Amino acid sequence: MEDQRRHQRLRIPLRVEVQHGNSSTLELEATDMSNGGLFLLMEESAQPPMGELLKVRSVGLGIDGKESGPLLLMRIVRRTATGIGLRLEPLLAQEQTEQSEPRESTRSVVQAC
Repeated sequence: MEDQRRHQRLRIPLRVEVQHGNSSTLELEATDMSNGGLFLLMEESAQPPMGELLKVRSVGLGIDGKESGPLLLMRIVRRTATGIGLRLEPLLAQEQTEQSEPRESTRSVVQAC
């Protein structure tokens, strides 16, 4: 099987919170990451289907280990016996930008002041 990765991978232990749909949040370990995605250790029997979207956030960051990263939308693009490969979904960046911009009603209130 030919390697189709576009980004260099970094082997790094990273704890992440993962949510699939309305299910509870799981804390898993990522073994490597790149600008395009990451690989999570996960038992095969617990893996969601290929193509599913997951919400993923890094945890245990910062000096005190209490910081977390931004919530990212990722798609399952690979499944193995030991885990799942996730690809960062670019649409989320646009959605996050739209959510961070003031809504039209908020903008009107600010302009009126």
